[in-house]
Amino acid sequence: MVFTHEEWGQHPHASLYDYLSLRMTLSRRFVHNGSQTKYTKSSTCRNIGSNPVRGTMHTFISMLFLLVAGHAVADFPLQGDMVATQKSRHSNHPIQQHVPWFYWMGAHALSHGLVVALVTGSACLGMCETALHFAIDFGKCEKWFSIHVDQTLHIVCKITWIMLLWWSR
Repeated sequence: MVFTHEEWGQHPHASLYDYLSLRMTLSRRFVHNGSQTKYTKSSTCRNIGSNPVRGTMHTFISMLFLLVAGHAVADFPLQGDMVATQKSRHSNHPIQQHVPWFYWMGAHALSHGLVVALVTGSACLGMCETALHFAIDFGKCEKWFSIHVDQTLHIVCKITWIMLLWWSR
């Protein structure tokens, strides 16, 4: 039985890891014969390379959902109060004498870069996300703009990553 990338997730043996791996490449088809499961190259996908978003609007929306959900997890529950306050260079907490603000900001930005790299399958985009997240949050901590502008800029970055993937091949 052969499934397209949109249908494979309905298969009972498909895992979240398989889902994300397949979404990142879109250059494979799920093949299931009895108890054997394997992935094979799809001739249609070969024409578009391993571009994870070229194709359907469903794929674009799925990728955007995963990026925004990953952003929400990394920006709120994973950040915690300590990181949220210590990533500002204006914090006067005693821990700043031992762990400077840019360590906190860097670790926070790296968590966002990791999410982008895992969802898109691109370490390059993960590094770009890390740098831009650092810069955007620095601007928010400097009070150059509000949290609303901060979050809007982060979402614009996510859309930009998808567009870069879309046009990359």
